[in-house]
Formats: sequence, structure tokens, C-alpha cells
Amino acid sequence: MAEKPSRQLIVEQAEKLLGRKQLAKGLQVSEDEIRSWRDGKTSLSDSQLLKLSDLLAKYAAGKHRR
Repeated sequence: MAEKPSRQLIVEQAEKLLGRKQLAKGLQVSEDEIRSWRDGKTSLSDSQLLKLSDLLAKYAAGKHRR
């Protein structure tokens, strides 16, 4: 069984952490686009990957303050 590409795994984990709806909202894309990235049908661009890393950093900072 082949391993999933790292970007696909990042999207999958981010979706589990934030939820698809919140992830789509934070990245300003449709939930279908998130699903497409997660399923490997399309690829997350470099700019979207940077936005995702920023979104996850903000999430982590918020969790850390609690």
C-alpha cells in the first residue's frame, strides 16, 4: 500500500482537528475543495499550504492560552 503524499496527510489531519467547515472557512475555499485535497484528487498549492500552516499556528496558539 502506497503512502499518501505529505500535503494530503496534512489536510487530512487539519480536517480532523478543525473540521471541514472551519478549515474551508479559514482557507476561503469550498468544502468540496478541502475534500478534493484530502482525497488526492487535486493538490494543495504552495500558497494554500502557507495559509494552512498559518491557520494551524493560530489554532495552536489559541489552544495554548486556555
